[in-house]
Amino acid sequence: IWPRPWQQPHPPVWVSVNSVGSVRPVAERGYTLGTVMTGYGAKNIFDEYRRVWRASGHAEPVPLERLVYCCFMACGNDEAEGLRRGNDVMAYLRTNAIIAEQFRTPPGYIPAQMLASQFKRTGRAGFSELGLFDKDGNRISGFVDATVADTMRGGLLFAGTPDQVYRQIVEFYETVGGFGALMMMAQAGTMSHRDT
Repeated sequence: IWPRPWQQPHPPVWVSVNSVGSVRPVAERGYTLGTVMTGYGAKNIFDEYRRVWRASGHAEPVPLERLVYCCFMACGNDEAEGLRRGNDVMAYLRTNAIIAEQFRTPPGYIPAQMLASQFKRTGRAGFSELGLFDKDGNRISGFVDATVADTMRGGLLFAGTPDQVYRQIVEFYETVGGFGALMMMAQAGTMSHRDT
């Protein structure tokens, strides 16, 4: 790289990865991998990172801080309020589907093989065609048609009271094999300042 980074060694590098096929170069270099909107699919991504990490000659296990999960989250004073806020946060998925395709999937954003496969299967390619799967790998729905219950079952949204959200996060964490950081999206669309 020219010019060289001022900081030596270079600053920490975080890379967003949403498919198993994109994991290898991130894991080989020991960069931090963050995955967004993958739900329980994060398990396959994290498992591949761990596999490539070991194959790259690292004797120690992957440090948890190298794995990051980004979810949607909504808490309320009671379950009904948390679920209502969850529905508002999920507006992101619904509105993203009406954005022109060239802005949803710029070149290189989704691996070409995956894009071609989606196009062959559906006649369209991009975000709106992504699927949501439960922890056993069964397809629940597409992102656009997903209900709050669907997105919660798929590990994409944690919603309810603070205690319910905590339990959902713990279950997800244990199912995917752990991670070192949890990032959340808790605002979307027309949500008020009070609701965020």
